[in-house]
Amino acid sequence: MTSHYTKTDKPPALEVILNEPQHSFRWYQHDYPFDLARWNHHPEFEIHLIREGSGRLLAGDYIGLFEAGHVALIGPGLPHDWISDLGKGEVIAGRDVVLQFDGQALMQLRNLVPELNELQSLFRQAARESSLVVLPERKRPDFWNRSGRARGSSGCACFCRCCNCWPQRPKPKESPSPACNTRRCSTP
Repeated sequence: MTSHYTKTDKPPALEVILNEPQHSFRWYQHDYPFDLARWNHHPEFEIHLIREGSGRLLAGDYIGLFEAGHVALIGPGLPHDWISDLGKGEVIAGRDVVLQFDGQALMQLRNLVPELNELQSLFRQAARESSLVVLPERKRPDFWNRSGRARGSSGCACFCRCCNCWPQRPKPKESPSPACNTRRCSTP
């Protein structure tokens, strides 16, 4: 059994996220291992669903376990990595679904779209700390899987439904570990 270990003393890689011009968010799914599945950070928010497998999540000072159905909201600049132990040549097909977006740009729309106000407290909390919530499967509708295929206003509706999965004040599932020496990164 080999492990994809992440050294927390190694600086996280800056992931450059480029949305397609016709989209305000980036949605993709991938297998594990995958080139972008590594210790990284970025200025965007990230909603991350684990569809298959299990392992360890490192997010800032948080170290915890994950399994299929785990959903995490990662704030901007927070280093993170989902690590699964695999045998040689083993792949977990379709393990991750990732939705990344610029929360600051979204909040600037509040004057035009006041319904977005309800997301502000969630985004503020995620900007301060990693908001980790495991949603029960019955509460995880299929739109998670459809979001990337939806276009135009249907894509925006799917995105808003993803954001509305969280309770108003999400709580971390496990306590932060003092053994993890990581900090939020700033982007130049």
